[in-house]
Amino acid sequence: MSAEKEFNVEEIRKMDPMDVIDLSMTSKEFSEFLTIHKPLKANLTWILGTVHHYSTPSSIPINLPKGTHRRGTSRIFTFNERLILELKFLEEHEKCVRFYFGDQGDTVRQTNVLKYGDPIKMAREEDAFMVIGRPNMEILTRDRHDLLVLECISKHILEIVDVQEFHLRYGFLWDFKLEQSFPFKLTKRFESINVQTRNDDQVAKRDLRRLLKNANIKDLELCIELESTTSLLKPLVFICEALKIKEGDWVKTDDLMGATCKKIYVDRMEMSMEDTVRIVKSWKNGTRFGNLESMEIKISNKANAQRIVKRVTDGKIASLYLKPHLFRMDVQ
Repeated sequence: MSAEKEFNVEEIRKMDPMDVIDLSMTSKEFSEFLTIHKPLKANLTWILGTVHHYSTPSSIPINLPKGTHRRGTSRIFTFNERLILELKFLEEHEKCVRFYFGDQGDTVRQTNVLKYGDPIKMAREEDAFMVIGRPNMEILTRDRHDLLVLECISKHILEIVDVQEFHLRYGFLWDFKLEQSFPFKLTKRFESINVQTRNDDQVAKRDLRRLLKNANIKDLELCIELESTTSLLKPLVFICEALKIKEGDWVKTDDLMGATCKKIYVDRMEMSMEDTVRIVKSWKNGTRFGNLESMEIKISNKANAQRIVKRVTDGKIASLYLKPHLFRMDVQ
């Protein structure tokens, strides 16, 4: 009997999404039917990062696993990788399903195998699938097998689910290039990207530039520390609808001049009065910020000022506010 006769789209839409995913991993015919019809719609989020904690042992070992441990004066800092694929199903279900990694020592009752390249073992929980990862999640293997597994799972999901939106939350991984990673091989269109670094992790400006150039991002949020460089580099270009930057001491006015955003928010940016005048003049003359609806930049200026500016090209009005530590521009 053909897959068309065995399965029914409307019946599948009534099923629990967990059951649909579960069956797709064990039935080739069912998986093929889903690939053709994609009856379920969902938004997909990748969460890639680390969970930080520390211990104070009586003695610190000489050799610590590279990438997951760092030595303090009296503590060991451990960085466990957090790799998650999250699906928020739409319409009838409005249910969230997650894939996350556990090590081989975790107790599981029953496992299913997704045969996508190398077999991938997963244990079903109430609203999640625990992927059986490397033997010890605190020891990072050089082959980055878990990332390869997550890529395979992502490909499978994209084949059987009608994904409406892609979201990415990145909190830094050791020896990892975000802009070259598998999410950007699978899609160039992101509803939102959130990048956040911690401790002494830094992002190279050339890598950030490549990310901005190669991805179509609607909402971009950055809380990062940029690598310092003595070389003269071209300004960044932010092409997105909404831009939010925290800890923005690395942002230059030139980086904002090419932005196509409707909304811009930058916290702790170093900015002179000449820079604010330059931004306002470029908006007033219609040469920059054509899509702008609001701009808020938290700076260290001590002056207070309020002004109304009219753009010469189309007559739009902007209200300007300059207060201690804040510059804001709202377009009416």
